[in-house]
Amino acid sequence: MRGGGDMQSIWGLYSVEKNKLLDTVKWDDKGLAVAITQNVDTGAILMQGFANREALTTTTSTRKATFYSSSLWIKGETSMNFINVHNVYLDCDRDSADELWRTLEENENKSRAASEMADVLYHALVLLAVKDVKVEDVFQVLRQRFSKSGIEEKSSRKST
Repeated sequence: MRGGGDMQSIWGLYSVEKNKLLDTVKWDDKGLAVAITQNVDTGAILMQGFANREALTTTTSTRKATFYSSSLWIKGETSMNFINVHNVYLDCDRDSADELWRTLEENENKSRAASEMADVLYHALVLLAVKDVKVEDVFQVLRQRFSKSGIEEKSSRKST
């Protein structure tokens, strides 16, 4: 389980410290957060799912990727194809778009802008991988938008 941006490792923390760190997670209204597993050597996305506090606690104690959908489940529990967790990182900024705007508003330096944009691109690439969308597909959409105003472009989108 891993995130981009300013990340803090959860390994090596005592249980009191882990609880404090878990208190900082930006849980949604159902008590869930996105959890992404990556190959430790290649960085390839293995799986994306949701985790609640109990799933993260179980992951850190068993070192097996644990998720939550309608109940707690350990990846590989039935197939024996476990995802063994080497480390858990929490995305400490938890809101890349907000950080980008803050970087602009506070007129921060190039290094900070590059760092925040790296977070955005990382999360965008994770989304593309999870949804099996090629970067070229995104470029094709952008090419179609270049000659249109924002109003024209939005009105030309297909209704879903």
